[in-house]
Amino acid sequence: MDTILLATQNAQTQDTFRRAKATNSSIHVVTSPNDLWKSLSSRPCDCLFIDLSEMEELAAGLESEEHPNVLIEHIRQLRPMIGIVIIAANADIRRAVAYVKHGASTYITEPVNADEMRLVVDEIFRERRQQSELAYLRERFWKEDTRDHVRTD
Repeated sequence: MDTILLATQNAQTQDTFRRAKATNSSIHVVTSPNDLWKSLSSRPCDCLFIDLSEMEELAAGLESEEHPNVLIEHIRQLRPMIGIVIIAANADIRRAVAYVKHGASTYITEPVNADEMRLVVDEIFRERRQQSELAYLRERFWKEDTRDHVRTD
């Protein structure tokens, strides 16, 4: 079962996620940066939807001027394959795009539309499966191909 971690204090967004739950996914909601770090460290999750204000609160905690890059890298150190989706108001799209440029998977606008959320989740999970299959095939065939070309005289 795929797990979605939702980091927002917005009750409407939480309700939308609960009502429009993606098929075969469980949703875990956190409302504070401390709870988010604890969940990322201890709970397996496949996709993180995080409110832009929460993201910037986390970045402020890391005390970095280049916070989009540093914060995304910090999350990726904990969960390398996690899909990161920024939830942003229309007025904040440029800031959300900065996070995407630094490694977030995509962004979604508020108020969150259930169909759009499902589409984003499906795309992230599809991409994860493709990356997993690609890594498997690279590992398997790279070893076989190399044996044919490497001499050990």
